[in-house]
Amino acid sequence: MERKPDTIDRRRVYLFLLEKSRPVTELTGAILAQLEESLVEGFDKAEIESYKRMKTALTERAKQLLEAMNDKA
Repeated sequence: MERKPDTIDRRRVYLFLLEKSRPVTELTGAILAQLEESLVEGFDKAEIESYKRMKTALTERAKQLLEAMNDKA
């Protein structure tokens, strides 16, 4: 992990994953995909689509909230 200070706000530090972390992040992604498949097992197609829409909406809302929090800091 690499740390980079914010050029405007000295209190902020940004964290970036390094290339050598790629195998771990890929494995984590695969595990999460498998978990998601297990969660919707037995759902019909309409329920799975509904779940995906809700997940997308919640993800977008979380991004908006994080951006708003960053703007206030």
